[in-house]
Amino acid sequence: MNAMPKIIITNWEEAWAQTMQRLAFDVETALKAKLEPGSKGYDTGELASRIKAIANPKDNSITIEMPAWGKYIEFGTPGRIAAPPGMATNPDRKYPMYKEGDEWHYYFKDWARRKLGITDEKELFPLARHMVLYGTRPFPFIRTTLHQNFIPLVRKNMKETFGQAG
Repeated sequence: MNAMPKIIITNWEEAWAQTMQRLAFDVETALKAKLEPGSKGYDTGELASRIKAIANPKDNSITIEMPAWGKYIEFGTPGRIAAPPGMATNPDRKYPMYKEGDEWHYYFKDWARRKLGITDEKELFPLARHMVLYGTRPFPFIRTTLHQNFIPLVRKNMKETFGQAG
């Protein structure tokens, strides 16, 4: 007969705080795994490196912190997005649309190369125009991670702290 080992907890608040810390770490790890560089081309690693999950055992919550632009990856940009600086000041819309060294141009060009394999700058304008007119698609990494992983992670951490029930 396999007897379940007895777990003796003397400080319930401390045990709960440790459980919440482990759960927050596991949630953070799951979110970062969803955003590995190259996974669907959504992240260079910068967003994943800046995601933090913070446990709040007093109010039984976990707060997920990330840069403000992370919401555009999670929810997309339905409808129009703000035109990049060079596009707004280029009325005839001819190549080149940006000044060399423009920060938006640099990041957009890098993203287009990684995601779509576009290396010719003349091909950037139609893509940028499409994004300005129609927005970008969402990549719901937070929602899907929580829907798929949260309950199993809670169970795992509760079992580690309080033992198996029944």
